[in-house]
Amino acid sequence: MGKTLKSVALAGLLMLAFIGTAYAVENTYTGANGNTYKDADFSFTTTSINPSTLDGNIGFCWTAPEKYFEGFAVYAVEGEPTKSLTEYEPSYLDKNTSANGNSKCYTFPKQFTYDSSVSVHVYPYIQLQSGAKKFLQPGYKTSAKVPAYIPEKKLSVLKITGVPFEDGVKIDWDALSGLGTDFDKYNVTWKKGVHQTLDKKNSANAYIGWDYYNLMGLEDNANYTFQVVPVKLINGQYFEVGEKSNLVVVKSNAASAVNIDMPIITKPENNETLTNFPRHAYLEWHGVKHAAEYEIELACDVCSSTEILWKNPTTYKTKNNFYSTPALAGDNVFRFRVKASDDKGNASQWSNYSYFRYKTMPTVVIPVPAPTIPTPAPVPTAPTPVVPEGPISLSITTWVNGMPIVSWTASTTKGFRGYAVFVKEGTVDKEKVISANPIHVDKANTTYRLTKLKPNTNYTVLVGAVGPYAISDVNAITEFLATKSNTIYFTTGNTEETKQMSCGKSAGDDGLYSACKGDSIEHQLSGVTMQVRKFNTKSVTLLLTGAQQENISLRKGRSRRIVSNTGMVLTLTYTETSDKFGAFIQISSYKLQLQ
Repeated sequence: MGKTLKSVALAGLLMLAFIGTAYAVENTYTGANGNTYKDADFSFTTTSINPSTLDGNIGFCWTAPEKYFEGFAVYAVEGEPTKSLTEYEPSYLDKNTSANGNSKCYTFPKQFTYDSSVSVHVYPYIQLQSGAKKFLQPGYKTSAKVPAYIPEKKLSVLKITGVPFEDGVKIDWDALSGLGTDFDKYNVTWKKGVHQTLDKKNSANAYIGWDYYNLMGLEDNANYTFQVVPVKLINGQYFEVGEKSNLVVVKSNAASAVNIDMPIITKPENNETLTNFPRHAYLEWHGVKHAAEYEIELACDVCSSTEILWKNPTTYKTKNNFYSTPALAGDNVFRFRVKASDDKGNASQWSNYSYFRYKTMPTVVIPVPAPTIPTPAPVPTAPTPVVPEGPISLSITTWVNGMPIVSWTASTTKGFRGYAVFVKEGTVDKEKVISANPIHVDKANTTYRLTKLKPNTNYTVLVGAVGPYAISDVNAITEFLATKSNTIYFTTGNTEETKQMSCGKSAGDDGLYSACKGDSIEHQLSGVTMQVRKFNTKSVTLLLTGAQQENISLRKGRSRRIVSNTGMVLTLTYTETSDKFGAFIQISSYKLQLQ
């Protein structure tokens, strides 16, 4: 009985399978041409695609199916697809595209990066009556390498030379014609050590637009190998369009072996009398080559002891070749000296001492009664206040990092000792501005850069000349009110330079300039023109004309001196940099006095 039931069940399963097979319905599709297709018509055997290169492009050829197709959908992706192919846009080709029997070919335009890999998928398709396209599966798939860029014109071979330069190396060569047309940059490649060839591995490089390269901050007394080749920028990539130059090996300078010159003090002049109050002494000296820092030693004659002169000197350090001291004590005699040091700790000798004295308090004359006339001595009177002779015109000349630089016309008041700049937060009247603590500026200066203000905040500023009294004295306040400037209201920015600074050619006298790569600054007092060859956040390189030097490199925050052919001494300071407005360079000058 059990055996009979098993036989019946097995027979039933076989019958169901037969019925399912006999009555299975295959999907059918109606083409736009009116033909009817079955699922089986959309399957075919995979055939490989053969990549080819034609005239620097990338092309493919494949074998078409024998029937049932109307065109091809071609997907081409640089690299491997990172998403479904349906999210890419295919190129639809007619079935007769580049027909050569059953072989079909297609050449892509120059849309891919040179020397890259491209994945290609080809699907024959049938256009259905519904408007959709039915792809034949599984399609053709392959990848190919895009040819490397082949320049239309080969440039001349460069001949480069190299020499030690300051604390690094300078590479030089004769400029090639065709910069900006046949090629865009020079690619300078270097690697530490002596090498027969240079490759990308462990090598450094820089793309530059001029015919020399200064590389600073190298290891002391080390050999470096350099090579240069012209390149052209295509689709965001640089391609070599000339033969590589010769290899040159240069030994870098040893900064530790550099002798540091002794600084020469220029301000104050020896035995000069200063009258500015508060007593912030402005000290200055000639900048020294290779100097990274300066140390200042300042002492007062009797401030610490009336028995021992120059006791307990104070030291200051700065990276600039100038320094403004804190307020000094009393109308006394002071002396200071300076020494320079480099990054390696090598130091110069101390400079000679420079002496100066302060005289800020007025001399009050008290008449003494004649001995033969027994009359009381008259009450002492203060000196007659200085008489103002004209107003001061105040303006904002430029902006740096959202903060203004104010300048004013020089006072014509006789005997004045300097200027007081009053700045007050908010838009306020002059009485409230004057109640603020003033900024004291030496009478030789008519420009001041305001800093440490709150961003996006309203401020009020005015300036005036002050006489020989202390600023708290009522006579000085009266005199200041009589010679005050117009009042200016302004709003600070948020550390972005304003549109008043810009790239382009500039000309003028002493002051702050901004310049981008290739721009020139003409200093009209000295006849020196400075062209910005390159700059970054650390340094700027200037090409000079009208000066005794041809080119110099300034480090950010440091100053260097140059001498013009007319005998002017210019102090150049690289103050800051901006992606929008270039390099900011401060220029000050004085006439060189020959003994």
